[in-house]
Amino acid sequence: MRRFIEVYQAVLPHVTLPVLLIQARGDPTVRPESAQQIYDRLPSSHKQLLWKERNRHVIVSPHDADVHRDILTFLQHQSPLGVPPPPP
Repeated sequence: MRRFIEVYQAVLPHVTLPVLLIQARGDPTVRPESAQQIYDRLPSSHKQLLWKERNRHVIVSPHDADVHRDILTFLQHQSPLGVPPPPP
């Protein structure tokens, strides 16, 4: 894990692609404030940090439809071709 942190800290200042960060405020696995630190280090002009009022680490599940919508919306805004809505 420490090696991963070293690598991403070196890479973050070079990321210019659009980035969506989604973080649970009550995440018991990852310090929630790390999301803000990552966001602040990203030079991308198209970046977004969303906070979710969750008390768990995994926030992309069938019970998290709002997270799925947030991801889809982000992709739709970033894609020059547009991303079609999911089937009903």
